[in-house]
Amino acid sequence: MGHDAWSFTQMLRSSLSCDTGGRSTEFSCCREVPLLPGAHTDFDCLFRRFATRARRRRGNSIAAVANHQSRLQNSAEYLRAGGTEPGARAARRVGRSGDVPHALGLRTGEQHRRVGTNFLPDLPFHDCKSTSERPDRGPVGPRTLPRGTAKAARQSPCIQHGERFSNRLLKDSSGITCRGGPPWETGPSDRGHAVMTTRPTDRPSPPASTSNPKQDRRLPKQVWVLAGAAGLLTLATRLPGLTRPRILVFDEVFYATQGWEISRGGVEQGAVVHPPLAKWLIAIGIKIFGFTPLGWRIIPLLAGVVVVMSTVIAAYRLLGSRIAAGLAGAVVLTDGIAFTSGRLALLDGIMAAFATIALALIATVVSRPLDVPLRRRALVATALTLGAAIACKWSALPLVPIALAVFGVLAWRTSGTGRSRRTELGRTAFFLLVAPFALYCATYVPTFIRFEDSGIGRELCGRTQHCTPGYAERIGEIFANQRRVLHFHQSLVPTNRYANNAVSWVFQTEPVGLLSSSCPSADLVCSSDDGPSVRRIISIGNPVVWLLGTVALAITLLMALRFLDPRRSVVAAWAAALWLPWILRPVLGALPIAPARPGYSFYATPLVPALAIAIASCWLGLRGFKRRAAGAVVALVLLAGAVALYPTWTGMATSRSYLEGLVSPRP
Repeated sequence: MGHDAWSFTQMLRSSLSCDTGGRSTEFSCCREVPLLPGAHTDFDCLFRRFATRARRRRGNSIAAVANHQSRLQNSAEYLRAGGTEPGARAARRVGRSGDVPHALGLRTGEQHRRVGTNFLPDLPFHDCKSTSERPDRGPVGPRTLPRGTAKAARQSPCIQHGERFSNRLLKDSSGITCRGGPPWETGPSDRGHAVMTTRPTDRPSPPASTSNPKQDRRLPKQVWVLAGAAGLLTLATRLPGLTRPRILVFDEVFYATQGWEISRGGVEQGAVVHPPLAKWLIAIGIKIFGFTPLGWRIIPLLAGVVVVMSTVIAAYRLLGSRIAAGLAGAVVLTDGIAFTSGRLALLDGIMAAFATIALALIATVVSRPLDVPLRRRALVATALTLGAAIACKWSALPLVPIALAVFGVLAWRTSGTGRSRRTELGRTAFFLLVAPFALYCATYVPTFIRFEDSGIGRELCGRTQHCTPGYAERIGEIFANQRRVLHFHQSLVPTNRYANNAVSWVFQTEPVGLLSSSCPSADLVCSSDDGPSVRRIISIGNPVVWLLGTVALAITLLMALRFLDPRRSVVAAWAAALWLPWILRPVLGALPIAPARPGYSFYATPLVPALAIAIASCWLGLRGFKRRAAGAVVALVLLAGAVALYPTWTGMATSRSYLEGLVSPRP
């Protein structure tokens, strides 16, 4: 290390009272520094742990840590004031990943010597001035710090530990001003040398808040292009062979038939055990294309496209990386459970589309700066999409508490105190509870209007011989039907051999055989000359991806608890809300609000986006060669699994030996 860099290191140690004996007295005060909406990281304590560990490996590494701590604290403070300059990216990375050393770019070993290396981008300007007079901003070039000014720089209040920079600025007697922390900076052309910046005092400082709420809500065009490309690729892989087989597969017998009844008479005429919204959407496809395989499968196909695109958007909002967002979309695109649910007339694929849209909306809210107020439109949109998901299937009910927690915390932090805060919390809870309930009730309006033709009305007529009820009786019978549906799900003992425990979803050991036929023709009409070919549609995910995804979810949960990261918390809570009710079925089955019956593996369709985002988050936490190697391995596993399992997802005619060697579902 050069002499100038050595002097710079000693100056930092002296100015920050560094203790090189294994204790860090300069980090004795621990306070919370808000980095991002909903995130409070004990910044100093976090650096204290890392700095102590770094000093044991190399004594001079504390200089780099202290330098970047000061710079990043000022950048975080600038974020609180609404700063959106590129220099705040480092603070955003810390709040996003929770891994401060990696977010700073610090390494162990030789790279710790590079004290003069510019690890961070340019930080926002915080000129030092004690009065309300605001010096102007303007371009200024760095110059090498003279050896004689080191003492003056050490005495500058801009670099004292614990100083909080905001609108009120400081200035020391030497006239040295601070640019995003210490009065020195390094650049690519000054490696190994300490650099400082000076600024004239007649230029105004940045305003208290420079963020543009509209700009904060917009996605970059590259993300929209990425999401559109993922959607087109989803169509390209799932549309071929959509009309094969030309028969009703598995639960299509119920939902496609009820969609056909709705397309003809406006109501379901048979027994009702699920809310009607998803069947109404299936009826739209049947109304357009007729009661054909294309008619009852086109809407689930489009829902699958929405799931992939919404996953890309949610991943970008939560992770801030286009590559990580593309990886999350690729995981959903190549997952067999999401693939099969997106090609068949099942309720889970349509419900997953609304749930993933809600996840993207919540991710958008969580990723906003603190100074951006909570938008009522985002709250209402989230409430309506959650209501639509519940109106497709009750499995989306556990997602409402997550939205309540997220919007409640944001309302608490962005509102005032006392009565205004309680009022804002009350409004938030009102929207998130009443709006989904209102939309759910609205889906039963056709049943209310044509009650005599509906399955609920026919059941009442057959049970009581009262076939012309009044309005109040209709409403009462619709609500009574909800209780009967709940009792049905609690007492149902499935006779299907594919019902399984949700724990088996981790290893995909109990896939669901949606179709099994020895007829090789697309319409399943066999002839005596047919060979040993067989057609099977099996809802099975890539076992390696599901195992890695489960581990990634566990890591995401641990990191969320450790760093209080709201973005990781959303992903972990989302997955827990969709998975734990099925895992804890023996315990929850005793409650009057939970189904006691086991589920099927395709019930995990809305869980796949959270699994994909967790994998992308863990991949993004790696650095250097590890990230490149992990990305290559994940891409190879996704591609190999998709190629090997594609015949079982689409029902292609294959040999029996191939299917038996690849996957053997329950006989």
